[in-house]
Amino acid sequence: MEEKYAVSYCRVSTKKQGKSGKGYGQGLSLTDQKEKNKLFIEQRNYTCLAEFVETESGRNPNRPKITEAIKMCKEKNATLIVATISRLSREQSLIINLRDNKVKFIITTMPEANELTIDFLMVMATNEVRNIRTNTKNGIGQSPIYKSGNWGNAQNFDNEGRKKG
Repeated sequence: MEEKYAVSYCRVSTKKQGKSGKGYGQGLSLTDQKEKNKLFIEQRNYTCLAEFVETESGRNPNRPKITEAIKMCKEKNATLIVATISRLSREQSLIINLRDNKVKFIITTMPEANELTIDFLMVMATNEVRNIRTNTKNGIGQSPIYKSGNWGNAQNFDNEGRKKG
């Protein structure tokens, strides 16, 4: 029987998420991701070549660790293992890049997902990013400081404010 190789990839967006051990929204903590990936790799009899962990926005297409993980998968004919689609990316371009480069990947929470399912999940993840951006802008726009016109004005930063910030 031919040996199967895997590369584990885990990502959080902020250092706070990575340190707290708590997921945010639909995301998973690093500990949860590592455990899910490890369990999947063991249950499916893969040999894990490496585990890549990074703290970067899923919207950032130039993430060093995912780049290294993809390179290793290509070189060793390994499968990229991720806990959820949102931990892999929030942009469709990465999925297209994986497919174009014939890099196999499996989402541990949906291991039987086919290309159509992945495409649908990516559309939903991309939409979620748009919603987050819109909701953030709307929330800032509703703040009293923003409405007062004093938003971002350097005069508003005194020594007391600097101590608090």
